[in-house]
Amino acid sequence: LPLVPDKPIDFGLQEFCKVCKKCADNCPASAISMDDEPSEVDTVVKSIRWFQDGKKCLAQRLAYGCSKCQGVCPWSKPD
Repeated sequence: LPLVPDKPIDFGLQEFCKVCKKCADNCPASAISMDDEPSEVDTVVKSIRWFQDGKKCLAQRLAYGCSKCQGVCPWSKPD
């Protein structure tokens, strides 16, 4: 069943992340950007996001089974 394209919904995630940065603060590989603004263009889902060094992240995950960024993200587990 084909989907009809619609406009993106701004639900405040980017503004939240600009202030929070817990994922970047807690990344043992320093793979997540601490920039104030997102700068990486994802051409697959057509969005702008914070830069993540995929090679550093993957090396950390393979060596230690990391995913601290997901565990500390308050957006992923709201009260």
